[in-house]
Amino acid sequence: MKKSIQKNYSYDLVSLGEPLLRFTPPKGIPIDTSSNLNITIAGSQFNVAANLSLLGWKTAFLSKIPSGPLGDFVLNSGKIFGVEMSELKVVEGGKMGITFVEEPVYPRTPQIVYDRSGSAASTITLNDFDWGSILKDVSYAYSDGIFPGLSNSCLEASKIFFQNAKNCNCINVFDINYREHLWTPQKAKHAFSNLLGNIDILITNRNVSETVFGYNGDDFNILKKYADEFGCSLICMTYREMNGSSFGKWRATVLSDGNFLESNIYEFEVVDRYGTGDAWTAGLLFGLERGTLNAINTGGALSALAHTIKGDVTQIKPNQLDDLLKGESDFGPRR
Repeated sequence: MKKSIQKNYSYDLVSLGEPLLRFTPPKGIPIDTSSNLNITIAGSQFNVAANLSLLGWKTAFLSKIPSGPLGDFVLNSGKIFGVEMSELKVVEGGKMGITFVEEPVYPRTPQIVYDRSGSAASTITLNDFDWGSILKDVSYAYSDGIFPGLSNSCLEASKIFFQNAKNCNCINVFDINYREHLWTPQKAKHAFSNLLGNIDILITNRNVSETVFGYNGDDFNILKKYADEFGCSLICMTYREMNGSSFGKWRATVLSDGNFLESNIYEFEVVDRYGTGDAWTAGLLFGLERGTLNAINTGGALSALAHTIKGDVTQIKPNQLDDLLKGESDFGPRR
């Protein structure tokens, strides 16, 4: 599905969203008793752009950030991961969204605390970017269900982003990514329903399908309901199955132009589970040139590898991804 691009193309993918600063205490230490916090870049929309950049794509990120050292941290992170950040808006007196992420040991459940209300990114409006110019000659336009939940202006910006992307012949990609701390299922469904008519590739899961959209049944019937209601050409449903907090499996089912497909199952050991859904999305898009089945398997492989690396961004090289897809990894050290 990845379209051919002329040599003077701008980007393989442009992503719209909110960068977050992630603060993580050492594994096993609760947030409320930790005096040591590691800071890294996070944010689902940034993660997808960064993962694809590390796999060789030319990507750009659209957002608003505050001036000063915290905004500089975001800009420097973009440079490190190869994401073009020149279209970001830097605002005086703005606030960075932050998240505190606990990494517990079984049977204690993980805890995540967000402080994103009033962030610079939450003030993005439909007039903040020259959408048509930015999206010209772009292959994929990406955002997700978190960003429009930040504010009414972010919802309007999401609409205009995808409308302009459609006019520029981009392939529009949307991960529903419902977050209950942002809005109710009813509000989310109303917002998503106003966006999905412009979406070509949709990523969802069973929980959001049942909770937000009220879809029930087997995978095929749920996927078909999305296709029938919104007209998306590729709908993906992902599953993560955990065995305690240390081991898990990833799989996916898809409906692609009416054809139902199932991915391989990829097992993993967990070092850090956050950002692994974004890795799946990046792997899906990266693998699409070789067909839909290859794409969902590439997504599963990259997500499995993402679970083994600290941080939200998956620092995996294409040859490492290929080794897992081919089953050629012997788990021995490379010398």
